[in-house]
Amino acid sequence: MRPVKPEDAPLFIDLFKNMSPTSIYYRFFAPIKELKPEMLARFTQIDYDREIAMVAIQENEGQERLLGVARIIGDPDGRLGKFAVSVGDQWHGKGIGAVLL
Repeated sequence: MRPVKPEDAPLFIDLFKNMSPTSIYYRFFAPIKELKPEMLARFTQIDYDREIAMVAIQENEGQERLLGVARIIGDPDGRLGKFAVSVGDQWHGKGIGAVLL
């Protein structure tokens, strides 16, 4: 587990491509077909004054694979916020989302 980095954009694309339409809908509340460049920038270039995003990474022979991501975004007043968790379909039920959250 580590914080998201801007260089993680290709990992986000791979994770998205391996998610079912149902998982995509549960995460985005819409049937999104692809991650557009502005979405990738938003997901990987974090404003750490307002939010934090953590990723679960699997490393194998120098290659990284994104297993899941969680983020918490605070409202400017600091009293409320929202969170999102997304885990690749093949890793559902393994506790990755709970660890990220």
